[in-house]
Amino acid sequence: MFWGWYLACRSPAPAEKEAIPPNVLILSLDTLRRSEMERYGGGSSTPFLDQKAEEGLVLDQHFTCSSWTEPGVICVLTGQDPQDLGILPRIAEEEEMVQLPLGTPTLASLMPEYQRVLVSANPNLGPDRQTDQGYDQTILLPEVPAEDIKNAILDVADTLDPQKPFLLHGHFIDPHAPYAPPEAYRATLQGRPDLPWDLTTNEGLAEMAAVLWDLDEATRQEAMTQVQLLYQGEVRYLDDTLAQLFEELEQRRLLDNTLVMFWTDHGEQFWEHHGRGHASSLYAEENDGIAFFWGKNVHSEVWTGATTSIDLLPTLFSLLQRPLPKLPGMAVGQATEERPLFATLWPNNRAPVQSITVQNQTLLYNWEGKREFYKRDTDPEEQQDLYSPENPEAQSAWKRLQPEIQQLEPLAIGYQP
Repeated sequence: MFWGWYLACRSPAPAEKEAIPPNVLILSLDTLRRSEMERYGGGSSTPFLDQKAEEGLVLDQHFTCSSWTEPGVICVLTGQDPQDLGILPRIAEEEEMVQLPLGTPTLASLMPEYQRVLVSANPNLGPDRQTDQGYDQTILLPEVPAEDIKNAILDVADTLDPQKPFLLHGHFIDPHAPYAPPEAYRATLQGRPDLPWDLTTNEGLAEMAAVLWDLDEATRQEAMTQVQLLYQGEVRYLDDTLAQLFEELEQRRLLDNTLVMFWTDHGEQFWEHHGRGHASSLYAEENDGIAFFWGKNVHSEVWTGATTSIDLLPTLFSLLQRPLPKLPGMAVGQATEERPLFATLWPNNRAPVQSITVQNQTLLYNWEGKREFYKRDTDPEEQQDLYSPENPEAQSAWKRLQPEIQQLEPLAIGYQP
């Protein structure tokens, strides 16, 4: 169906020489909500991403395996959920953070003939968590703006050996909080009322959150609006920076024989379920993902079947026609419509949360005892909880979630489902 697409992207080579395999550029985008893209009902913040998605193979029903970075990148780069590897990442103090076990096969380690470089703005994708396994070089630039990651990628690109294929991975932390876009991207805030907090800092966001529900309605709505406008400014800044990156790579002719994989690690909540940020739940605003593949000869196609983070590695290798060990993740086109998709979150000082999604129906289970059930085709924002012990669809999903709960139990030390 899809698997012959990328053969045409290989550069021609003289008969006496072996053709250089396609290069791979991975662009992982932190904290970007699916709903920000115009393709999914957003505004005009992502013209570049919308264009590239339109031109490539886009996975329109993509979900992330968690709602924060460490488990999200583990799923994508290993093709497995963390619990399949015997770990359960938890948001906690630094000394309690979980590392990816050494020797775990990863996307990079499975491509040994490539020049493999990671440039990351988030320490959760890097040596501290051992999530950079397989890369020959890791350049960690914690929490720097998108332009710095772009420049680091280009600096690496200028040192590559043109006779060898490259695997270049850039992880952008924008639009992660604090939402502080460059001044040129704050025009939508001009003329709005002054507020007593600096919403471009984590401290100001925390101060606002502490009193938000005690404010009068007008002030509360204004605060929420300004936070979201700052976030959207960061999204547009990221989008423009990615466009600049592509332009400069094009000038270097480094996109001629390159397959690009775009993906997000998680989304961001803006009070749809009474909170802001991520790593607090597995609702749609935090767990709906973005994923698509772009290349100059990749046909424009839309895949509407459900996919999840662990499917991206198998799909990439299928497009490259590379052999792959058997993994839980499945390449696009291999899964049935009835395949369940799972997500897991272990928040700080709280019980784990798990979810199962099957054919646009999602069951959420908080180990503190709460179960919720949503039909996403008619309720995409998950506002109408249909869970009932008498609901046969909810009970079917609950039954299918049981093995996942049992697998997690010995890993969630101190908690019982």
